[in-house]
Amino acid sequence: MAVRRRCLLAFAVCVACHEATAPPPPPPPPRLPAAIEVASGDRQSAIAGHVLSAPVVARVLAADSRPLAGAVVSYRVLRGSGSVGPADIITDSSGLAPKIWRVGTLVVDTQALEARTVAGNGDTLRVTFHAAVLPGSAVTFQKFAGDTQEAFFGRTLPDSLAVRFLDQYGNPVPGEIVFWSVAQGSGSIAPDSSISGANGVARASWTIDTSRSNSAFAAPRIPVADVGFSATGGKILWRHARAAWSWNSPAVGTDGTIYYGARDSVFRAVNPDGALRWSYKVPDGIVDDGGPALGSNGEVYFGAYPSQYVYALGPDGRLRWKFATGSPVRSAVALGPDGTVYALSIFNGLWAIDSSGAQRWFYALPGASDDSPVVGADGTIYVPEATKGRLHAIAPDGSERWVVPFPGDTIANDLGTPAIGPDGTIYLLAQDKQLYAVDSAGTIKWAVPVGTQTIAAKSAPAIASDGTVYVAGFGSGLWAVSSAGAVLWNTAAISPGFSFTTPALAADGTIYYVDLGGTLYALDGNGAVRWAEPTNGGGTDASPALGPDGTVYFPNSYRGLLAIQASSPLVVGGWPTYQHDQSHTGRRP
Repeated sequence: MAVRRRCLLAFAVCVACHEATAPPPPPPPPRLPAAIEVASGDRQSAIAGHVLSAPVVARVLAADSRPLAGAVVSYRVLRGSGSVGPADIITDSSGLAPKIWRVGTLVVDTQALEARTVAGNGDTLRVTFHAAVLPGSAVTFQKFAGDTQEAFFGRTLPDSLAVRFLDQYGNPVPGEIVFWSVAQGSGSIAPDSSISGANGVARASWTIDTSRSNSAFAAPRIPVADVGFSATGGKILWRHARAAWSWNSPAVGTDGTIYYGARDSVFRAVNPDGALRWSYKVPDGIVDDGGPALGSNGEVYFGAYPSQYVYALGPDGRLRWKFATGSPVRSAVALGPDGTVYALSIFNGLWAIDSSGAQRWFYALPGASDDSPVVGADGTIYVPEATKGRLHAIAPDGSERWVVPFPGDTIANDLGTPAIGPDGTIYLLAQDKQLYAVDSAGTIKWAVPVGTQTIAAKSAPAIASDGTVYVAGFGSGLWAVSSAGAVLWNTAAISPGFSFTTPALAADGTIYYVDLGGTLYALDGNGAVRWAEPTNGGGTDASPALGPDGTVYFPNSYRGLLAIQASSPLVVGGWPTYQHDQSHTGRRP
């Protein structure tokens, strides 16, 4: 028994010795950031410049996917102008790091905020929060578009009226209401109220009445001042090629097509509704002075500058031929009864060109001229020689019939384009401020002063069937002179400005006249104004043309070709428009 106890005691001692010498277990590895994620607060929205309603919260996880306390999390704005403050956040026992985010002031796109921490291996761990910025309350109400427009009487303005709502930071505010009203005139606005869209803009369409001046206003619901709009009514039906500067007197075909050239080197054919029919690019010059002439076969003839050619285009706008003149042609050509084209080049003389583009003959002129030849009923061609102050009468075969020198108060008594009366009398304006009448034999019948200032003669007369001559004076308006040389009236008291254009005489007795400021006057037979249509500046040297339906056409320099409402076509008889007729043949039949 004693032996057994000794053995057990020895065994216990051995076990105790073994336990005393065993190594301790290793400590657990440290818990380090292994991932970062969105816990809450993503995809919120706030008014511009305001704090989100709830903080953004990032959660940091260890490698065992459990939340990690004590991790350092920093935040920075990725997109937008918001702020979060510079302090870093230490995650709590749930691994959470909350942060207050004040969004930026501009509503541009979704703003973004980044939360990041450093992983155990040194990598940067990132997660992104997003927030939408909403505009604040509207505090600004302003005119956005549509003011000071013009439209044909009774028509809807081409652009809508528009106002815009903005918050304190200039962000557009949707959902605001505006009420529209007509302040002057009897037009209408539709709808009578509208709501701003996402761009903060509210719109409405305005149909003006038949008065010259119209006004309207927009009243917002927010407590700020109303804004006003104005519009000008008129008789302008349409404009074509606004950017094309032109003083080229248009010709009108029997089908109503309008033909004219411009300084952009483009010659155009325009439909009566203002749509382009075709165009021809002049390769070597601009088409700005004079005007085209239309042949009976549908061809269109014109000169160009500084080009030294006369061009012939077909009815389709394609080049048929061009004839070299050796000097620029800056005036309209005239057409003989047999289709001969008479073109006056500035520095050498008159060319007679047949309908195929071949030269028939040439008549030399020592003095330069940029005014147009005209053809009498017997085929005689009358040519003004500007720098010499002489009028030439040339037979259809190119031989000279007579030459008339004109007296004047300058060495070069510049002559304008002639017009031929019913009895064959030639009327023309000269630089000495006189309107001259010359009989068919070359004798000066009379001269009447019709101007107040000396300037190069540009205006050509128009002649009524009773022989009354209408001509634009120099700084003295439009003059009416009888065939005997008696002054009947002038418009100096109404429109004293300059004009270099030929009036157009309508069948209903209306006389259309354009001054250099671009205003179209409709006068009665006594010189009283029936109506006047300003065309907002630009001026013109181009004479007005009447379409078959009475529409008045003329280009107003940089304002483009204008179509003005009227109802009476060109009168039959006399010499009622520039170059005699709407085709600009420059020929008395």
